[in-house]
Amino acid sequence: MSWRLWAVAFVLVLTARPSAQDSDHRPTLDVVVDDRSTAGGTELGTARTRADYVFADAGIRISWMTQDRPLDNADISRAHIQLVILDRPPAADVMAGHPAILGFAVPAANRVYVYYDRIQGMALSQRVQPGWFLGVVIAHELAHVLLPDLRHTPSGVMAATLGPNPSVLPIFTGQEARLMRARLGGESTFARLEHR
Repeated sequence: MSWRLWAVAFVLVLTARPSAQDSDHRPTLDVVVDDRSTAGGTELGTARTRADYVFADAGIRISWMTQDRPLDNADISRAHIQLVILDRPPAADVMAGHPAILGFAVPAANRVYVYYDRIQGMALSQRVQPGWFLGVVIAHELAHVLLPDLRHTPSGVMAATLGPNPSVLPIFTGQEARLMRARLGGESTFARLEHR
């Protein structure tokens, strides 16, 4: 076998190897889910998959955890973003005068709130799977915690107005992705965000 054929075979072997090692080098965002809604397993599973895809495109992995007890300040400062999924009636109490708001982020508290009933209603009116749209809204709000100074954009995941349009691929811009990866520092925790 000539050296050229050997080199090509070696390159093919390397590229055919599992990519688990590559994924280990991606920064990881830890998200603790506190589901207070009627979203159910299927919709929440779809939402997590959709948010995973959006962040994977930006070179970031999400580690999902289920909240089994209320988080205290020590837990929050340890590296997690708490995702609270609300439904009526609690959702009606928060931002009651703003029914068009689908969610909001509180970067200082590492917390995100999304309103499943509002997201579900909007998705069903457009004949879109609610879990798919819920994942897009979750990705949008998580990015606000990662980059609290990030402004809304005319389109994409960080658009000021999100809609359940399956023909529009919700992605982060290259700059947004770079800023989030830099903010996470390439480490497997979110702890560095606490020490600016």
